[in-house]
Amino acid sequence: MHTALFFLGNSTYLLAGFAPTRRKRSDDGLIDVRILETGRSLSKLRVMTSIMFGRLARSPLYHEHHGGRVQLHLTRRAHCSCPRR
Repeated sequence: MHTALFFLGNSTYLLAGFAPTRRKRSDDGLIDVRILETGRSLSKLRVMTSIMFGRLARSPLYHEHHGGRVQLHLTRRAHCSCPRR
């Protein structure tokens, strides 16, 4: 899966969609994961259309998971432009 945006938050954030705004608690023991997929045909156009009409949370390219455990499998090393310490 190719992603444009990936959010990993401690505890569940409110409001569905890719811009989590606040959370009621920071100690609920859950992980909030939000992924915006871009690897499919015309995915960027589909995502932009969903955002414009306020329907991103219903898009098949948007994935949201709240749970106590998340497992990620990376197929290649991610690139980071951050300076190393």
